[in-house]
Amino acid sequence: MRLPTVEYPFVFLTACFSGTWKGREATESELRVPAIRGHLRLWHRVLFQASDANRVWGNAAGNEGSGSRVGITLKNLPTPSNARAMILPHKPDGKQGPRAALPANTKATLVLQRLPNCAEIDWTHAQRTVQLWRLLGSLGYRANRAAGSVWPDVPTAPADPASLRRQIADLGCQWAINLAPANVGNTWELLRKAASDTPSDHINYGSANNPRNPSPTHFKVVRLGAELRLIVFAATTAHLASAKASMIAKPMPALSKPKDWVAI
Repeated sequence: MRLPTVEYPFVFLTACFSGTWKGREATESELRVPAIRGHLRLWHRVLFQASDANRVWGNAAGNEGSGSRVGITLKNLPTPSNARAMILPHKPDGKQGPRAALPANTKATLVLQRLPNCAEIDWTHAQRTVQLWRLLGSLGYRANRAAGSVWPDVPTAPADPASLRRQIADLGCQWAINLAPANVGNTWELLRKAASDTPSDHINYGSANNPRNPSPTHFKVVRLGAELRLIVFAATTAHLASAKASMIAKPMPALSKPKDWVAI
């Protein structure tokens, strides 16, 4: 029996710190299915219930473990990279933290496969999850700060803010999204630098210290037509408004004027 598959080509718009199984000791960066699967689970929970994500992608917790109902493989896999990019590009020289990364413009194709125990609704939910990941998701270390920004490598990718909002809404996601001003920068390096320079505010921007707190405010580089832009988004309008208020207090020219951010 030939199992149904759907292919999703994507491209990294910014350098991706995806690492390897060696973790922080790795001298190369490579594209791995387990890392992608983890991000897909996150976006599946955004669209549907956590229990739905466990049913579709599998669950190893407790006595109710179950296998995944969909398979993931990668085509056109890039070779491991020992290229370097800066983890904290807003810091002074010597403190930017160079690290192995997959270079910007690296491409690959995610192949989603429907397994025999996958119900129609499971298959639909999995496909919508992958589509949302390509539009709002990233991969690897500092993903919430626009590192590893993925984007659909297809002609139907959004070409303007209205198209981006429409495609995200059609998938069932109502997160609040703002478009940063174009003068923030027109290269992925400048956009990542702006996204990396956020306030020391664990409530709105997370914390890497103990206890570790993921950032509820997300930054991502998107490609609208031929132009790279930076978006800022959060689960609710109220949370994004709080993040904007916090940003105003930080004296940084790139993003310190959230009044210029445009809701999309």
